[in-house]
Amino acid sequence: MRLKTLAKRENDVFAKVWFNNWNAATKAFSKHEDSAHHKECLYKWLHMTTGTPIDAQLSTHKDKQQANARHCLLKIFSSLKFIGQQGLAVRGHTEESGNLMQLLHLRAEDDDILREWMLRSRKWTSHDILNEMVQVMAHDILRQIAEKARKSFYALIVDETTDKATKEQVSICFRTVDDQFYVEEDFVGFYETASTTAEVLVNVIKDVLLRCDLKLSHCRGQTYDGAAAMSGVRTGVSTRIQAEEKRALNTTCLAHSLNLAVQDATNSNSLIGDVLMAVQELNTLVRSSAKRLAIFEKIQHDISPAALS
Repeated sequence: MRLKTLAKRENDVFAKVWFNNWNAATKAFSKHEDSAHHKECLYKWLHMTTGTPIDAQLSTHKDKQQANARHCLLKIFSSLKFIGQQGLAVRGHTEESGNLMQLLHLRAEDDDILREWMLRSRKWTSHDILNEMVQVMAHDILRQIAEKARKSFYALIVDETTDKATKEQVSICFRTVDDQFYVEEDFVGFYETASTTAEVLVNVIKDVLLRCDLKLSHCRGQTYDGAAAMSGVRTGVSTRIQAEEKRALNTTCLAHSLNLAVQDATNSNSLIGDVLMAVQELNTLVRSSAKRLAIFEKIQHDISPAALS
C-alpha cells in the first residue's frame, strides 16, 4: 500500500534533477538530511523493507479477535457445564441475576479478556444459544455412552413412569462391562410416549438403539419390572426382543420383585400390616408439627445420641 506524501519539498535537487555544486556538497547534504522530505522518504523506505504489510496487520488483528472469542466461548461452556453438574438453575428472575451470569462476572475478575467480552451487547448468552449449548453437551455425552456400548456387549434397563404433567415417560439405561470387568450403568434419557403397550415400547427401544447406532444383535440382557407389558411371556417387551435376539436374556428387576414380595407378605399377615400402618401414622403425626418434631428429636437424642450424627 502506497503511503501518502505529507512533507512539502523545498527543491527537487535530490529527487528529480541532478546535483552539480560539489564545492558546497557537504553543507547541501547536511541540509537535505534535516529536511522533512528526506525524513519522510526514509520512513517510507524503512516501512517498505522492514514493516508489516497492511493485509498482514489486518489478518493478525482478525486472528486475535477469533482467539479472544474462542477463549470466551470456552469459558461460557465450562461455566454452563459446572452449573449443570451441580443441578443449579441457569437463569434467575432477571438476566443478570441468574447463576450463569453471576458466575461469568466472578470469573471475569481474574480474566481481562472475559471482562472485556462481558461488556459487549452480544456475548452468546441468550436463551436460545444457551439451550443449544446444553443440547450440544448432551449429545456429546450420549455419543460417549454409545461409543462405550459399541466396544462390547450391552444390556437394556427400561422402565416407565408418569411425570407431574401426567405424561408417560420411558427411561432407558445401558449396562456395560469394560475390559477390567467393571460394571457401569449409564442413563440415556426419558422418552415420552402416549401408549405403554408392548409394541409401542419396543418401537421406542429400537428407535433409541438406532439413534445411538447400536445393533440389537449385541444385546445380551434386558431388565424390566414385573408388569405384563414388560415381562409378559406371550407378547411382552422381553418376549418381543428375545424373538429377534435370543441371547438377550430377560431378568426381572430384583428390587421390584422384592417390593412385590414384601407387599404380598404384608397383606397376608394382618399383624405386620397393622404395625406398618401405625408407624406411618406416627411419622405423619410427628412431622406435621414443628413442636412435636422438636420433642421427638429431644427424646431420640436422650435415648440414642449417635442416631442423630
